[in-house]
Amino acid sequence: MGVFPVDLNREEYIAFNLFLAKNGGILRFRKGQLILFSLLLVFSLAMLLVEWMTLGSLDVVLLLVVVFIVLAGAFLQYGLPAYLRRNAGRNYDQSVTGGQQYYGMLYLYPDRVEKVVGDVTNVIRYADNAAYMENDDMIVLLASASRAIVLPARCMTGEDAEQVRQTVLPHIPPMRRRIIGKMVAKAERRMDAPAIQNIEEQQDLLTLTVQYTPEEFVKMVGDAGMRTYVRMLPFFSIISLFSGLLFGMLSGYLVGFAAFVVIMLLLFFPTALGSRLRARHAVQTMDANGLTLHLRFTNRGIIGTTPGQIGEMRLAWTAVQHA
Repeated sequence: MGVFPVDLNREEYIAFNLFLAKNGGILRFRKGQLILFSLLLVFSLAMLLVEWMTLGSLDVVLLLVVVFIVLAGAFLQYGLPAYLRRNAGRNYDQSVTGGQQYYGMLYLYPDRVEKVVGDVTNVIRYADNAAYMENDDMIVLLASASRAIVLPARCMTGEDAEQVRQTVLPHIPPMRRRIIGKMVAKAERRMDAPAIQNIEEQQDLLTLTVQYTPEEFVKMVGDAGMRTYVRMLPFFSIISLFSGLLFGMLSGYLVGFAAFVVIMLLLFFPTALGSRLRARHAVQTMDANGLTLHLRFTNRGIIGTTPGQIGEMRLAWTAVQHA
C-alpha cells in the first residue's frame, strides 16, 4: 500500500476542469470545429477575392458569413475556455471560503484509491467503472459514484507517480484510459502540510439527512444543465440569429426562421438535455449511499457529506445567491 500527501491549488483546479472539458466535455470537439471554421474561412475569403477581381464588388451575404465564421472561431478559441476558467476559479474560491480543504493523504489499495482530507474520505473503487486520465501536468482518477481525485505534478515525486501507475493502471481497461502525455513529477521530496490558518470554528445550527430518489437526482442534474444553457443563451441566440439571417438572405425568410429554430435546438439538446441523460446513466450504478446527503447548516455556511464521509461539499453563506 502506498501513502503520500497531495494538494490542489487554484490554478491546478482550473487546469483540471479544462482537462475534463477537452476530454469528454464541452471542449471535446473544439479542435475539429476550429479546423472546419478555418477551411470555411479560407473558402469564403477565396470566393470574396474572386468576386472582387471579376465583378469589382463584394457580396454582402458572403461578407456576413466571413464575419460569422471569425466571431464563432474566436469564441471557440478564446471565449469558451475563458468562461470555463472563470467559472472554475469562482467555484474554487467559493469552496475555500466555505472551509473546503484540498490537502490530504492518498492511499493506494489493491481494489481502490482513497484521499483522506480531515475526517472526509473520497474513495475511487476500480469496480465502479473507474477511469484514468493523465497529461503532462496531472493524473486524474474518476468513478461514477465518487468525486475525482486529482494528483498534480507539483505534489508528486517520480517514485510516487510511478507507484500510482503500477497500482492503478492494471485495474483500468484501455477503453477507460485517456493518456495525453506522461506526467513529469516536479517534487523532489514529498510535500509538507500547508500552514493552518486561524479560522473561526464552525458551529452547527441545523443538521438533516436527505434521501433522494433516482428521479429527483436526475431532475437536479438536469436543472443544473438547464441553468448552464440559460447562462449561455445570449451567445447561443446570437449564433442562431446570425445563422438565420444568413439563410434568410440566401433562401428566403421561412428558411431563415427554420434555420434559427433548428440551430437553437441543436445547441439546446447537448447542453440542457445531455446532463440529464448522463445522470440517468450514472444513477443506474449508484447505491442508496450515492443518493443520500447529510447536510450541516453552520454559522459559516453549508456542509454536505455522503454516508461514510466519502465526499464533501462546502458552500459559504456569501456564495449563496438564491434560496
